[in-house]
Amino acid sequence: MTFSTILARVGIGLLLGVILGAAAASSLSKKEFNWQSFNTPKQTGSYFLGAALMGVGGVLAYGSTVGAGLAGIASLSIADIIALAAIALGGWATRALLAEKKSATIVAH
Repeated sequence: MTFSTILARVGIGLLLGVILGAAAASSLSKKEFNWQSFNTPKQTGSYFLGAALMGVGGVLAYGSTVGAGLAGIASLSIADIIALAAIALGGWATRALLAEKKSATIVAH
């Protein structure tokens, strides 16, 4: 049986250290520590869920899709070039849909 689990090492400690160190430095130096969030708790939850799903997808795929696409372009892989173009097109389409939804909301008010 092979062992494919990635162990928590320096990276997770570094991440937690940066977050805790920044919080401590901001509260000790000028007493200016405050939590900031999105406009609504629902929006915050949506972003956390999206980030978690991206993390799970990256782990399941053994890396990110964009990284795989960029590595595929370097090797001139047709499938990876098409995949990266589809990722870019999907991002552009999503941005356009969200902008349209936002402008429709502004006009409705």
